[in-house]
Amino acid sequence: MQNLLALSLFVAASLHALAADTAWPAWRGPNRDGVAAIPFQLPAAWPKKLTEIWSVPVGPGYSSPIIDGKTIYLQSRTDTDELIAAFDASNGHKLWEVKLESIKDPMQHEPASTPAFHDGALYIHSLTGTVHKIDSSGKKIWRRDLPSEWKGEKYRGMYGVAASPLVVGDTLALPVGDKETGKAIALKLSDGSTAWEQPTDAPGYSSFLAMKLGGEEYLATLLFNTLAVFKKDGARFVTACNFELAGGADGNAATPVALGPDRLLITGHDATIALKVAPGAAKCEPLWKIEEAGGLSTPVFANGRIYLHNESSVLCLDPANGQTISKLDLAAQYCALVAWDGVLVCRLHEGTLKFIDIRKLEMKLLADYPAAEEAVESWSSPTPIAPAKLVMRTGGKLVCLTWIP
Repeated sequence: MQNLLALSLFVAASLHALAADTAWPAWRGPNRDGVAAIPFQLPAAWPKKLTEIWSVPVGPGYSSPIIDGKTIYLQSRTDTDELIAAFDASNGHKLWEVKLESIKDPMQHEPASTPAFHDGALYIHSLTGTVHKIDSSGKKIWRRDLPSEWKGEKYRGMYGVAASPLVVGDTLALPVGDKETGKAIALKLSDGSTAWEQPTDAPGYSSFLAMKLGGEEYLATLLFNTLAVFKKDGARFVTACNFELAGGADGNAATPVALGPDRLLITGHDATIALKVAPGAAKCEPLWKIEEAGGLSTPVFANGRIYLHNESSVLCLDPANGQTISKLDLAAQYCALVAWDGVLVCRLHEGTLKFIDIRKLEMKLLADYPAAEEAVESWSSPTPIAPAKLVMRTGGKLVCLTWIP
């Protein structure tokens, strides 16, 4: 009996650990760094084409799929409505679909924010700027209409909102605003009310990064023209420092990347900069700056190296000085990067999928899979769900793919 109990506890613990490892619960994964925790299964030989395990029709969107370990969630739209849907990761079966908002402007952009899953609930930043809490069964818990509360100019013009919500303690953090001014706001997870807010410059299309500097908690995001860093002060975050990074006509979109206990990496349309954040985050000082710019693409820091897409190549950079260690040609307006156990998965905006070996300093292309014929432009990222499986948007479908026959 004791042996049976021990075996049952072991199996339960193993399943819990597997679910935790396979979870990709928010934008750029569990740590918001684009690094997968599960191992990558290399094939004996790369196949000529990937195997489609399942596919399901979905509406257009730039939002990326997330998974809680067994259920996939995806934000999308039709001509008239913005939606959130849940799918069984094993077979793609749609479990439920919920309407978030009506789309009144036919020229409105695609949903670009990626939801966050936390403690049995989804937190969603809609294309219009409203924020929703929906439980894992599809039941609506609360809705916060931030645009209707805004007193400035038109709430986040041009391409709608794109910031993916970040769970910070018992709050949800977002940069919000219009084309002239903004604020960092944290909503209580329990009811959506405001926990704290801080005035800022106009937001860009970047999301918050949570990090620790010198053992203290901080938040950072790229606004339309600046990096903003906030320091935890009791139950709230207060402005610590700002650093200018001009965003150009489209604003800044890449999420900041933590390089260590006192370093941040930011990239935009014109440059990539490594910053040293002074104790107490009193100021941000440039350590190095290179003209290679990520544009809309967020870099990845893995294996002690930086991987940056600059619209023409993937670069492997030395984090100490920004010098290029190696590079591979890879022309695309946008490239979503996921570091996965020695393999860099690159999803180009037109749907091409590339696998690059990053175990050594010299990068090596392992496999290259062209976009499906029906693929359309999308800034959505691939999501690892098992050692040899990922899900991603392609055309009007959400597909589960494998490279193991």
